[in-house]
Amino acid sequence: MCIPISNYDDDPIVIAIYPLDDENCIVKERQNGVLGVNVFGNILINVNPFVQDYIEWIPYVFAHEYHHTVWGNYWHVVHGRGGTGSFIEAMLIDGQADTFAKILNPTLNPTWISHISKEQEKELWNKYYYKLLNETNFDYSRYMFGDDEAGIPWCTGYFFGYKIIDCFRKCYPQIGVKNMIEMSSEEIFAMSDYCL
Repeated sequence: MCIPISNYDDDPIVIAIYPLDDENCIVKERQNGVLGVNVFGNILINVNPFVQDYIEWIPYVFAHEYHHTVWGNYWHVVHGRGGTGSFIEAMLIDGQADTFAKILNPTLNPTWISHISKEQEKELWNKYYYKLLNETNFDYSRYMFGDDEAGIPWCTGYFFGYKIIDCFRKCYPQIGVKNMIEMSSEEIFAMSDYCL
């Protein structure tokens, strides 16, 4: 696979793939048996080999986590500081990563970025998400991964992040993945014209 973005330095990236417990129902049923995480520029991928077609999702998850590695390197290492820590930044980091993964794997359609109806999108945006955009003290797990008791569906933050980046790319198709990494999330959101 050709990766169209390169890291900003020559630090090695370690990639480790481990088996995942078959009892992890969320990854098994909703994430196609593949889970990724980026830890200080290294990529850990857990796979459940009992899930049908899990192997097709490894490149997608790798691309998503690789994007996090490059984003983190740019903002934390090159600039010597992180981003703003705002909620919009949290959403758009994952929105950019999913967009990058979709560019490289266009036939895969992850449920976490396409499972919310237009009506739900409007309701959730107005009730929770719009109000949190500039917050730096927010419940990451609740708003990114969902909260059934509050009526926030699974991975709603990922959904909104992807939708906003999709709007941005429609407005500015000439701005590539690497250029977006170098833009602040606040700037991307403002330019996206995302509204309901």
